[in-house]
Amino acid sequence: MPEHTWPSLYTYALAHPCTTCGAAPGTECNAPRKKARHERISLLIRQAGKEPVEPDPLSRLHTTRAEAGIRHRSRDIARAPDKEDRIPGQRYDSLGQAPSRHKTPHGPHTLLIPADPLDIPHQDTELRHETEIVWTEDIDAFDYVRQTIDPCAGSRARPLKWTGDGRRIGYSVLATTAPNNGSPGRFTRRIFWVKAHDRSERPDGTYRTTAPSEAVDPRTVRPGIKGSLTERAWGRPLNDPTA
Repeated sequence: MPEHTWPSLYTYALAHPCTTCGAAPGTECNAPRKKARHERISLLIRQAGKEPVEPDPLSRLHTTRAEAGIRHRSRDIARAPDKEDRIPGQRYDSLGQAPSRHKTPHGPHTLLIPADPLDIPHQDTELRHETEIVWTEDIDAFDYVRQTIDPCAGSRARPLKWTGDGRRIGYSVLATTAPNNGSPGRFTRRIFWVKAHDRSERPDGTYRTTAPSEAVDPRTVRPGIKGSLTERAWGRPLNDPTA
């Protein structure tokens, strides 16, 4: 049987109604400005003598709808068993099913995203207003990710941009009632990222059997919980005397 693959972000987003234009699930957004922009770009490319590339279909949808699809897909990936434990041919996405936010344990590395972060014991105080972790890439591809706390995020829920070296893998979302950090319009949120020389990018590189100081196993990250360094993340037993 074929190996399980996740539906695209576009498919997830299209499964949601659009709160911006009112488009029903399964129908494209009524976004004339986005369409006009794509047409202008295609025209400029043709004028340059090149063949235009079909744009990412996700870019045809309104941002709120695209973000709903990203969060939905992240929850499905987080609740699924580890890749090696999945049954070939079995679906693990929840598309077409009634939405559920119940905790369903699948194994020791599974990330569980609860509806209410107050349900989690031993929360980190500075993260207590988190309600969700959004993974923008499939965490199956990462033994570890780097975790950074951004005390100056400009919103509670909008996607965080990573402006440093490397690329973003995920970010946290805060409750709508989360207070600012003492400065108007500034909030404390987390962002997860990797560098070009991390194990996911260079399996035989510097961190083949170690990990950077800010590394955490993404499967242990939950809203309000910083996550931890597992043997999977470290690349060998944590009690290895050669570590």
